[in-house]
Amino acid sequence: MTQDNNISVDLACDAGEASTPEGVTVERAIMERVTSVHIACGGHAGDIATIRRTIESALSLGLAIGAHPSYPDREGFGRRSVRISIDELRASLQDQVALLAELAGEAGAELVHLKPHGALYHDASLRPEVADAIAEVASAAGLLLVGAAGSRALELWRDAGLRVAPEGFADRRYLADGSLRSRAEPDAMIADPLAAADQALKLALGEPIELRDGVLRLDVRTICVHADTPGAAGLVGSVADRLMQSGFRLLPPGR
Repeated sequence: MTQDNNISVDLACDAGEASTPEGVTVERAIMERVTSVHIACGGHAGDIATIRRTIESALSLGLAIGAHPSYPDREGFGRRSVRISIDELRASLQDQVALLAELAGEAGAELVHLKPHGALYHDASLRPEVADAIAEVASAAGLLLVGAAGSRALELWRDAGLRVAPEGFADRRYLADGSLRSRAEPDAMIADPLAAADQALKLALGEPIELRDGVLRLDVRTICVHADTPGAAGLVGSVADRLMQSGFRLLPPGR
């Protein structure tokens, strides 16, 4: 299907998470096909050197730069729900975003958005106090919030008057409630480029995507591809090509 009104959608990736030269190369290849990037800022991955390198790449490619903070959990890569007080969580998120903002400013860049990582992303819809802490940090920094399309967190942030971008995933399988299938399941990831492109286009069009036991329709404004999906560089290229061939302009949220 071709879009006649030439509407836009954001294509994004998480970055600054690679720990090997090969991983850095994959991240860079993915960044060459997206329009915005979520940069790890120390909670689950990333340090001053990786943040600077990723900012430089994003600037050279003209990408919108966003913070990708997490629970302070480098050992678990931010994929565990860490039981710390809300004050401790808020302080950690503030520190992570402040570090990224400082380094971005040194490079002549500005932060545009914030997308929570891993368990924090999912907990925001399960624990309102977590969603509130994220909202406070984003609001103080003047950042748009990226969250799961159709989620409780996105609803809370929107009701609070914050700018939001509903997110969908080209390379992940969904459950009927709109959450993502667990990575522990063998078919949780979509590694086939054509299948990922099909799902991305359906998400962008608001058309139903197929589930194990039905269909799901989501309203998304940004579509993410993960760097750790097998063949991610080729996959994101397939997604980008399909969206553009269908009449979508690839633009960061809010543009």
